[in-house]
Amino acid sequence: MLRTLFPFTCNNEHTSHPPYALTQYLRHTDLHAQLWAMRCGPRADPSLVRTPLPRVMRALLNGANKIVRPRRDLARRALEQLYLRSFRDGDLAHVFRGCSLELQQALRARGHMVFLERINTMDPIAKRIMEDAHNR
Repeated sequence: MLRTLFPFTCNNEHTSHPPYALTQYLRHTDLHAQLWAMRCGPRADPSLVRTPLPRVMRALLNGANKIVRPRRDLARRALEQLYLRSFRDGDLAHVFRGCSLELQQALRARGHMVFLERINTMDPIAKRIMEDAHNR
């Protein structure tokens, strides 16, 4: 099974569309697929997007995040732990930006193949290349 983690709201738009479309296609193949997200937006099918953190839990973690642990995304960390616990032998991980290095290392240590999605992470380099081409 391919388990995709998109640690943001999945609304089947913008950067959430690629994991949504991939999961929508692969869930009907022999590989199967699950899409994990922080929240499911109104334009995404809730039966396709798995949101294991209930709204109340997210609110509590976000509140604790502001008071107890500033700048630590406790809700994301909780989502990552639930995601990590769901893995079985032979499962593949597909993780998006926003996922911690610790999660990636834990998945690899357990022997899972990890695919990293890096949409828009090369923007500064792409901008430099485009400016150079435009100047020439």
